[in-house]
Amino acid sequence: MQLKSSYLSYLLVYKSLIMMAEEMLCKNKRGNKDDEMFDNIVCSLQDIVSSEEFQNIRDNLVREHADLFEDTEENKLEYMVVFKKWSSTIEKHLETKLKQALPTFSLPKFSEMLKARQDEIDSELFDIITSLGDFLAFKEEMLCFKRAQGFDMPSNGLVIQACAP
Repeated sequence: MQLKSSYLSYLLVYKSLIMMAEEMLCKNKRGNKDDEMFDNIVCSLQDIVSSEEFQNIRDNLVREHADLFEDTEENKLEYMVVFKKWSSTIEKHLETKLKQALPTFSLPKFSEMLKARQDEIDSELFDIITSLGDFLAFKEEMLCFKRAQGFDMPSNGLVIQACAP
């Protein structure tokens, strides 16, 4: 299946924003050891989420499961199974890559740092991190992809447009 141009445009804009934020954050190193550790983690995260490998993992999971989702208020039990797989796969990938880049990386320590410094991280990256535990954001991403692929064709003949970036 081929992605529609609006979905591709969204991905390109998203990746550009991530790369710009990465450059800004990585250039603004501070002197304090905790500040430097936080900056290194954020820079590494930026590299990871803007990588083709990360995008492929996300895209493959979406492609594999998007057809299960329906745009209704009711949430089927199978959605939660897919959501847990999604969260687990992405979290595991992020943590593995962070530990490769920064051998002393500690997820609990970074979580504490992030609570105190959430205003120091790019909003796009923060959204990615926090959305890992957000079922509704996950469901919307699945539905957005499904609409972009034309899976969701209503019986009244109207074409549902892909989500706007």
